[in-house]
Amino acid sequence: MKCSECMFWQGNKYGDWADCYRVIGKLEPDLLCCYKTNEWGTIERFFDVPFDPHEVKYWIHDPLWHKLYLGIKIDRLGVRVVEEIRDDIVYDQKNGERVGRLKLRYFQTHRDHVCGEEDDE
Repeated sequence: MKCSECMFWQGNKYGDWADCYRVIGKLEPDLLCCYKTNEWGTIERFFDVPFDPHEVKYWIHDPLWHKLYLGIKIDRLGVRVVEEIRDDIVYDQKNGERVGRLKLRYFQTHRDHVCGEEDDE
């Protein structure tokens, strides 16, 4: 299935490129092994897709996740990354909130790209 036919593709009929909230799982499958724990060491949640780039603020203090996320190499035709820095709520390591600068990476796919996500359904 082409990205333009996928319900997770954020594009429309007028653009060739759009955000894809699922392709990150194909670009760096090791991210799917990352998890967050609470103060008692109990796993609260695993990283999963679809992944909205704004959720980076919940994962930024996990060193493994951060290394994998920033190390994603775009080596596939039909995929590109758009980086944006914006003011948003950010969290410190003790979950304290404040407004700060957040670097977002939007992974975009071309409308004709085929990533194979429908095989995972």
